Amino acid sequence: MLLPFIGRVERQRTKEGVDEAFLALFSEILRSTDETARSRSGSLVEELKTLIEENCADKNLSLNSLAQMFGKSPAYIGRLFKEKTNRFVAEQILFVRMEKLRVLLNTTSLPVNALLDRVGLEETNYFYTLFKKHFGVPLSAYDRSHGEKT
Repeated sequence: MLLPFIGRVERQRTKEGVDEAFLALFSEILRSTDETARSRSGSLVEELKTLIEENCADKNLSLNSLAQMFGKSPAYIGRLFKEKTNRFVAEQILFVRMEKLRVLLNTTSLPVNALLDRVGLEETNYFYTLFKKHFGVPLSAYDRSHGEKT
């Protein structure tokens, strides 16, 4: 980046030409910095998604715990995640847990409360509301062998 810039400056005959060369260099630096920042933030979000997948059974998994793991503020992590995925961190955690529950419901005959523990959920009235919202049917109508409503 610097060698072409030096060559451009050396070829200039006027102050305006040198100013234009500097402006072009600054524009290139800003563009490069923006690309690097976007790349880093994208990889941070991918790391967050992986961490959520790997740790969804942890009932204490939250925006705050993730932010602490990365040494960032919860506000920063939350805003960045929402910007990149159009989903809140808590929504992603719940989505991953529910999808893992779906797999377990369809592939095991273990009781529901044992499965809930494996995905970081607790059997509460609110869980049944979340289940119906996520799967479109109440748990009692969910066909465990095919993952369909009965």
